[in-house]
Amino acid sequence: MNLPILCRAARVSGDEGMHDIAVRTVEMIREQHVRPDGAAHHVVDHDPKTGEVTCVDTHEGAHDNSCWTRGRAWTLYGFTRMATVLQSKQLMATAQETADYFLARRGDHVIPPWDFDRDVPDEPIDSPAGVIAANGLLELGRRTGDKAHARAGARLVDGLIDRCIASDHPDKPGLLMHGTVDYPRRSGVDESMMYGDHSLIEALVKLRRAEHWNTLGWR
Repeated sequence: MNLPILCRAARVSGDEGMHDIAVRTVEMIREQHVRPDGAAHHVVDHDPKTGEVTCVDTHEGAHDNSCWTRGRAWTLYGFTRMATVLQSKQLMATAQETADYFLARRGDHVIPPWDFDRDVPDEPIDSPAGVIAANGLLELGRRTGDKAHARAGARLVDGLIDRCIASDHPDKPGLLMHGTVDYPRRSGVDESMMYGDHSLIEALVKLRRAEHWNTLGWR
């Protein structure tokens, strides 16, 4: 998600080295993190001397091979962003694969659980995962012309508004409720997060004020 900043910095400064770092990084993430089914590993550790992969695990997911939903949301949106910046068909195909995986695992859920592999009663949901994914799906639909992805993103936003907006509790510190920061450590469970609110406003601009889409940083 952050790599387009390096690409823009390279354009502004003329330092192509930053652009090359961004390209090498996204390619390494695609090769090492993304699984054949469109899922992705959360953490890949390397030997600092040799660069060899030493461990594949997670920090905020249920277990090393689980599907931590916010990580999947960042993955589909991040690849869509970098595919757009680099005009890469290969990265866009990866974005589509990760989006389809997210939607398949989401199934009939209005809001995704914090981890798709902990889909049991009384497990918390993660509204930021839903709205981050919605932004990625809206952008993916815009860039590829795939209306199914765009419609899925819009439905996610509608579900979030219905279930997660605390309009009847004006004393709440945030707008989008029912987020889960780090459930394994019981940190920020059933809370609002600033990046959830940011992503919700971003999605609403895309849906209701399309003429301002490029104001969000897209070119």
